[in-house]
Amino acid sequence: MAEIREEPLQPQDEDLNARLARMLEFRLPHLTLNPRIQKVPRFLWRRNPKFVDYYCSPPQMISFGPIHHHLEVTNLKLGHQLKTSWANRYLEKIKMQKEAQYENENNPIVSLYATVESSVARMRKLFSQDVIRNYDDRKLADMLLVDGCALLFFMDTVDEKDPESLNLKLNQLMYVWTDIILLENQLPMELLELLCHERWLLPNLFYNFLFMGLTRRDRDSIFTWSNDCKPAHLLDYIRLFHTSSLSSSPVDVKPSLLDRSVCFCTRKKKKTLPLRQKDLWHRYKNIRDLKNVGIRVEANTSEWKWSNISFTSKWFSGQLMLPGIVVDNVAPYLYVNMIAYEMLPSSNNNFQCCSYFFLMDSLIDDAEDVKELRLAGVLQNLLGSDEDVAKLFNALGYLLPAKMFNCTTRNGALAYNDKYIKIKQQIDKHYTNKWKTWRAQLHTTYFNNPWSIIAFLAAVLALFLTCVQTWYAVFS
Repeated sequence: MAEIREEPLQPQDEDLNARLARMLEFRLPHLTLNPRIQKVPRFLWRRNPKFVDYYCSPPQMISFGPIHHHLEVTNLKLGHQLKTSWANRYLEKIKMQKEAQYENENNPIVSLYATVESSVARMRKLFSQDVIRNYDDRKLADMLLVDGCALLFFMDTVDEKDPESLNLKLNQLMYVWTDIILLENQLPMELLELLCHERWLLPNLFYNFLFMGLTRRDRDSIFTWSNDCKPAHLLDYIRLFHTSSLSSSPVDVKPSLLDRSVCFCTRKKKKTLPLRQKDLWHRYKNIRDLKNVGIRVEANTSEWKWSNISFTSKWFSGQLMLPGIVVDNVAPYLYVNMIAYEMLPSSNNNFQCCSYFFLMDSLIDDAEDVKELRLAGVLQNLLGSDEDVAKLFNALGYLLPAKMFNCTTRNGALAYNDKYIKIKQQIDKHYTNKWKTWRAQLHTTYFNNPWSIIAFLAAVLALFLTCVQTWYAVFS
């Protein structure tokens, strides 16, 4: 048998192999699950360009962090002046407190800057590299010191009843508040912990910011979180606050007992829900569809968390309990940025906000559905007309992951959260029960008001009396 020899590579073959190697040597960047401060990915705002102004446009009045820092020279001069003033007041407050406690201590402001400067290498890892590429260590430390101190002072001082304490009018206060919750305007939690002179009070500052001065007016309330559930930044805190299943009431403890921290974000082991093939279809269309089959929507006022939903199927009716939600002019900014944060490749979460808004989108089609939610006490409309609210929720639904593919898989049944999938299954099971839906339709069609019931009882009574009169006429 003749020996098979390997032919030597020709020059053109070697060139081809080299070109193929260069073509295929590209590697995707390492995907980290640690939340980083980064720009909103283009694939998000391309999906619905109308929301660009809510999370991709520059801040209206003030910027925090490196992404929009360059605008302070041109478009955000007033915001830069306010931010510098707040940072100065915060540092002066720290200086007074430190000097009162430690007479021989060096200048605390210098010490704080040295701490930030020595932590720059660690802080760089908390930002996406493309947003800090043009910052050297000193420039980054300067920016982080001023922005971090200014944000802490704002969170501690903000009060909707006293905007003058920040040298703002009420409308300016709302513009700044809206700018601070933008995804591209976040500062990492590690920086705020580094700059906060009393770290155990940091949860109070976040809560005070969220409720526009509530804890400032009630200094006895103390809020805590554990290290396992610490938010990545302010926007993440707001997301966790709305989606957490634990109570948001203040913790009645003394500062000396703060080691007993209470976590408002729990991590539970996922349970696989058994799904049959017929349960994969989404049958109801909106609130009116549910109402026609006897499902009533009521407000769950025990705890105003978005995850606080439940469904109870009774003999002839159903009860869907939903948490209350206020929709105002700030709501589009808040909702869009929370959804964008959950959809970031580096964000590790269970799509809690996406799941909630997918549920609301499945209940709301037009202004009539919003009206039903208003009458049930579930939704308070401060945005405009009911049609405006309906358009907002429909547009939010278009951004969600579950709308990007055919809803015939487990994840597509109702976004990605098991609790919402279970609620959807319970509603569909009731919706397809003929006996319950027929009774509900009978009630809706013929007994939808007291006069119909009175007329029916009168007719039954008249029929009964006629039968009695006939019986006596025959057998008397």
